[in-house]
Amino acid sequence: MVIRLSGTLLRFTDYQKELHIDAPTLKEGISHLVEQYPEVGKALFDKVGQIRASHRVFVNGSQVEKNELGRSVGGEDIVDIVTAVTGG
Repeated sequence: MVIRLSGTLLRFTDYQKELHIDAPTLKEGISHLVEQYPEVGKALFDKVGQIRASHRVFVNGSQVEKNELGRSVGGEDIVDIVTAVTGG
């Protein structure tokens, strides 16, 4: 899979926008990402290990809910992890 990051998460991966991760499930892919870049995990996950509400995960353009992170992914799948933009 290719994991694409945007927003504030980029600073934790030396501004690499696309990372190629070999994993059978989305959850394992995100775990590999966090192993490579531990600071991403601190920003991405809350105290109980859930993806923070300020982040959204998409696979091939479709949003993935928190309970769907165990879904299978392949080498051609594009995973986008985006940070919600807030303002006032």
